[in-house]
Amino acid sequence: MEDRLACPYCHGDLEIKGDAFCKNCKKLFRKKGNFIDFRVEDFLKGGNALQMRLYNAYATFYDRLDPLLAKVIGFTEDALRKELVGEMGIRKGNRILGVCIGTGSNVPYFKDRKASLIAGVDISEEMPNRCAEKFPDIYLFLVCVEALPFKDNTFDRILIGGGVAHMRN
Repeated sequence: MEDRLACPYCHGDLEIKGDAFCKNCKKLFRKKGNFIDFRVEDFLKGGNALQMRLYNAYATFYDRLDPLLAKVIGFTEDALRKELVGEMGIRKGNRILGVCIGTGSNVPYFKDRKASLIAGVDISEEMPNRCAEKFPDIYLFLVCVEALPFKDNTFDRILIGGGVAHMRN
């Protein structure tokens, strides 16, 4: 996966030794806990800052509350996720990016379709921490989706899901 990463500022090549360093613009991206923190300061304001704080607080309860909220609204979380991932047209060997990966609720559905690589990004720190506990075999990064740290053509399929409602642009 390291060879597929790029600087979120200039899209330059990175040198990764725990932290990531852009060889082009000389920006340093520190490892924060288990993840490289590629979040761009300019995007950590306003709604993004609010969403980051909310989802950091919500992470502890997400896996228990989300299925209950779905039931109240009139559907099952399993049926929704099966349909959503089914519509993606994932084929065996595809490389998948989960944007706003959260606690990884879609990951089992990606795995059922035999994806060869699964990566997830999130602006919050706590949601991917929960995801990593459940799925230590996927790649996770802290990012602002307005500036993704990946080279072109890294992924075959991308799922944004509910997170799109929180994006600025």
